[in-house]
Amino acid sequence: MHRRSAFERFLANIAATFFFDPHRAIGHVHTHHLHFDTEQDSDTPLRGEKFYEFIWRATKGAYLDTFELEKRRMAVKDKSVWGPSSIVFWGIVAVFGTPLVIGLYAGWLAGVIALSAMVTTKLLLEALNYLQHYGLQRDTSQPIEDRHTWHHFSTMSRIAGLEITNHIDHHRDGFLPFYALKVHKGAPEMPSVFICAPAAFIPWVWDNLIVKPRLKKWDLECASPEEQALARKANLRAGWPDWIGESQAATAQHSKAAV
Repeated sequence: MHRRSAFERFLANIAATFFFDPHRAIGHVHTHHLHFDTEQDSDTPLRGEKFYEFIWRATKGAYLDTFELEKRRMAVKDKSVWGPSSIVFWGIVAVFGTPLVIGLYAGWLAGVIALSAMVTTKLLLEALNYLQHYGLQRDTSQPIEDRHTWHHFSTMSRIAGLEITNHIDHHRDGFLPFYALKVHKGAPEMPSVFICAPAAFIPWVWDNLIVKPRLKKWDLECASPEEQALARKANLRAGWPDWIGESQAATAQHSKAAV
């Protein structure tokens, strides 16, 4: 979906049909890659947002992004977003036509199974962003740095994810092939995907054993002052401890005592 060739993007649309989102590239490229780690991006999980809440919000956001962008494109041409010139129209045909054709060929049960597999795969795909962007904050006036995505550097994570777990280079240049994504040691790191994925299904484990300790370290050691301000608001909104405020108060008290 990131390739420059129209034919390659067409093949990506066909493949994406089987996870119930044939035009995933539109929202992903034109929204997520522009606004990741901000509240404008539905693919960036909010602090305190549970896995089950996020996958539905991200799914809805992906569809709405595609719809709004295509609606604007069709308006320029003075055409309806629901008409046959619109990719929204053909997306609906593709996602419902696929299980329908399978059902007509192999029976209604096969059609239901195909539809269920497509929907389930869509939800699981959205879960990938839960592991790679959870809770991070980005000041969009600053350059994209290593700190702006989570990374999973374990060997099996890299193999299973086709190096996408070396995630920041993908955001610096979406055209890079997977084998050109580099390991940036020292970048914010999560445990293995094979630990994080099951942990995400158990909110207490995910919050207290996985993300809170790492986000506290990120806030205090990695974030810019502007991002610390955003992170502090996010922590308070999530009902988390105000470790940024506590650190700033301790620093101010230490400075005062030194004077």
